[in-house]
Amino acid sequence: MNNIYHLKRSLGLGLAALLLAGCLSCPREHEEAMVAALPRLTTAVQGAALYSMPPVPDNQLAAMALKARPDLARIFQGYPILVRRDGTNVVVLVCSPDGTHALYEDTSRTPDKVDTLWCEQKPAHPAQFTPAPPQPTTTPMKEKP
Repeated sequence: MNNIYHLKRSLGLGLAALLLAGCLSCPREHEEAMVAALPRLTTAVQGAALYSMPPVPDNQLAAMALKARPDLARIFQGYPILVRRDGTNVVVLVCSPDGTHALYEDTSRTPDKVDTLWCEQKPAHPAQFTPAPPQPTTTPMKEKP
């Protein structure tokens, strides 16, 4: 009888440990999936920004791109996504589920990598875009008299 009790207890503890380990590994796997998928999302958002007629406001671009890409919609479900146009490029900001801080920021200028992994920064970065780099200014040429 005592052996059955210990066997049940051991199985229960083992099962609990496996569940806990599984739950702890899920967020990391999901983070990796988001980082791998973010350049594809940024490309999809840029396509929506460039080719939608009539033009779509920035706050609707991510939803439009995700509607066309259900595979990406599953990965980013529950994470607010902000978009800012920057000329012909876009900047995509993936926020924490509660929308208070940034997790990842990506620009279409660099299609092969995620530009900023805010989730690795301490303290947490607020859900705001990095300021755009200053645009080069040109001075008009003077006409010859």
